[in-house]
Amino acid sequence: MKYIYVESNLGTRKDVDFIPASLNLTKNVLISLIYGVRQKDFGFDTIKAFAIKIHDYKQNLQPDIKIYIDSGGYSVIKGDVDFNNTQKLIDTYNRFLKYENHLCDYIFTLDIPLWGNDPGKTTRENLYRFNKESLSQTLEVLRKNSHLRDKLYFVWQFANPTQYDVWKQLFSEFQINRHIKNFAIGGLVGIRERSLEETTARLDFSPFTTMAFKCFYEYLNGPYTHEPFRLHILGTYNIVDRLQLLLLEKLFTYYCHIEEYPEPTVTYDTISYFRGAMFAMNYLQPYHFNQKKLIKYKNISEVDDSIIRHIYYDQTLYDAYQKGKNIFELRDPSRNQDNPVFLVPLNIYSNLNIDQYFDALIEKHSFFKRIIEARSFLGYKKQSMLTLNEMKAEPDSPFRNSDIIQIQHNL
Repeated sequence: MKYIYVESNLGTRKDVDFIPASLNLTKNVLISLIYGVRQKDFGFDTIKAFAIKIHDYKQNLQPDIKIYIDSGGYSVIKGDVDFNNTQKLIDTYNRFLKYENHLCDYIFTLDIPLWGNDPGKTTRENLYRFNKESLSQTLEVLRKNSHLRDKLYFVWQFANPTQYDVWKQLFSEFQINRHIKNFAIGGLVGIRERSLEETTARLDFSPFTTMAFKCFYEYLNGPYTHEPFRLHILGTYNIVDRLQLLLLEKLFTYYCHIEEYPEPTVTYDTISYFRGAMFAMNYLQPYHFNQKKLIKYKNISEVDDSIIRHIYYDQTLYDAYQKGKNIFELRDPSRNQDNPVFLVPLNIYSNLNIDQYFDALIEKHSFFKRIIEARSFLGYKKQSMLTLNEMKAEPDSPFRNSDIIQIQHNL
């Protein structure tokens, strides 16, 4: 499982740019087309200007960094693109797909799950109409540019019955798995909060689990099993979800090995690591996994210097980090951070180490093995509870009681 860094700034950089330190850890970056379509009068000209920015951005990247392009559909959800401009958004996206696809390694299909500034327009008829138009144009571009098959991810929406029904119908009508081999699951940003608001009940499981299996099923029943199954989860950071994703990846790998198919790849993205470093630096407690145990530091001042030098790998980055840390340690409200993103690479490192720890936990407590070898559900359920209690007792465990309950439901 890999984390995809979310780029939030294509504009002017500070004197010291910490983005290379983040990308050196992740080797992947997600850039949204929202920067080319959220203007009041967006169109082919603004998307071309965005493409030029991507080109310039790419020139400064290490050659092993992979670029993912998000479709910009989130700008409709947020209300930056209103209902009357939906067709223009579809045309603009597909123009980028047709003429600028050389700028990226992967790109997500344009999905429109709702209109944020006009909820009344979010009818089944409109969802079907516009998403059918979006997919029709995209598949026509794909038909004339077969190399895009390696790059395209089909985005599933499923957060409510109407969305799922529309996407299922479109998937069937277009026979998507005959044309697109990579899959993504959307609609997860804020889904736990929405559930609490709409039903007064908090989601106590990872909602993408069944959809992940559906995507894998469609892969197995498509013509591309000689190529790796790729699944991306858009906008998740919950630690329960990340543990679940690792477990799903292991299960998919197991099934693929049985059939002698290539090893699958599961990825996820979130802006949360960036925002957490920016706006919660006073409460940041970084983690380091040393392949034996998970170490939790009380604050950024406690982190071993060897770790800092690894993350901030050249003297300029290291000195800029130290400057930011010194201002943090002064606790002087009159002193502002010159470059408040200085903690973003450290927070990404911390979360990547938590993911490594989760991977080790799955092995240590035989989560995967017990699923494969289970002879009865009741016996498996009883053993799982014993295992979860052991896991909760691990030193510096990041899990709360509510997390353990969710993991139990996931298992």
